[in-house]
Amino acid sequence: MEAIRVGVLVQTGGDISGIFMFLISESFTQVMLEQLLGFPVEAGAYDELASSAIAEVGNIMCCSYINAMTVMMDLGVHVSVPDLCIDMTGAILSVPMIHFARLSDELLL
Repeated sequence: MEAIRVGVLVQTGGDISGIFMFLISESFTQVMLEQLLGFPVEAGAYDELASSAIAEVGNIMCCSYINAMTVMMDLGVHVSVPDLCIDMTGAILSVPMIHFARLSDELLL
C-alpha cells in the first residue's frame, strides 16, 4: 500500500508559468499541526483550521522558493491561492502530469 502524502499546489503566472508542489508525509503533518495549533489532531481528519494551516505552510514554502528565484533572475511572477490535497503520492503527482501532458511528455521535478 502506498503511503499517504499531503500536497500543497500553487500555480504561477507572469514571467514564469508553471506549477509548484510541496509534498509532506502524513506523520510530519501531524507533528507540524500539533506544534502550530497546540493540540492533538487526528491523522487524516483535518478540519477547516488544520487544512488552512497546512495550506499556509505549503504556501510559505513554495513562495519562499519562488521569491528567491525571481529576485535572482529579476522576474515578475504571480502566485495563485494554494490548493490542498491528501492522497497517495501517485494520485497527487498526476495533477501536474495531466496539466502538462498536452505540452510535453517530460516534466521537471
